[in-house]
Amino acid sequence: FSLLKMAAVPSPLRVHESTNLATLGVSPASINFRGTSISDHSIVCREDASVTIVDLAAGSTSRHGNHAEAALIHPSSRSMAVRAGLQIQVFDMGRQQRICGFAMPEVPEYWRWIDDRTLCLLTSTAFFTFDIRGPPDTQVRKLFDLHASLHGTQKIYADMSADGKWGSAHGIKKSADGQSIVGATQFYSVERNVSQPLQAHTGCFGTVQHGRRDAMVFTFVELSPEKPATLRVLEVGADKSDPKTLKVAPLSLPLAPGDFPTSMMISQK
Repeated sequence: FSLLKMAAVPSPLRVHESTNLATLGVSPASINFRGTSISDHSIVCREDASVTIVDLAAGSTSRHGNHAEAALIHPSSRSMAVRAGLQIQVFDMGRQQRICGFAMPEVPEYWRWIDDRTLCLLTSTAFFTFDIRGPPDTQVRKLFDLHASLHGTQKIYADMSADGKWGSAHGIKKSADGQSIVGATQFYSVERNVSQPLQAHTGCFGTVQHGRRDAMVFTFVELSPEKPATLRVLEVGADKSDPKTLKVAPLSLPLAPGDFPTSMMISQK
């Protein structure tokens, strides 16, 4: 046989600085996990008495006087959700008018848009959703109570499947000996009202092509001080004994010591 020396394969990733927030006038103290949110078209930073919006496509910055504690740009329109204490409001920035608002029963610790009409919010004890287009009396919904393993954690992610039948909540905290960061994930079935706690830092839902059909999957990373990081992919709502069910072998991840994932997403490509 012949041994062929393969040419160096270029890296599939290109890393470059897209935007420097400090050069755009954003205070470095405002650039943090709690006060900054990023979408594919904008970055939002909460500062002392205003909300700074960076338009990534135009490279422009605008400031809006607002005493909100946090803000989220809508994923596809010129709308913004702002939060102050228990109060959450959604504004149309183009028309400069309020779209809707509501009061949470508990202070949110994490929130994000999960689609064009729904906010999901994690409090210290529960997972809530808010439908900005729903009837006023049904807009806010408590989806499930958080498992005890998530109590006292820093909430870092939440997700729902596209069909609304599955949800997940994710948090992290220091281990009992203070030497590492442990993850807690709650996997929830809306239809069966059943939860499963997982020792995982993060995870997400997505749809993948499997044969001639689409399979709804939940993928997460198991990580503990005793075991290496492992990526797992499960088809949800499927019969495990059915040979047509998607089955993916666990994949070990070469994470650096002390490192851990904080978010995931499944590309449709």
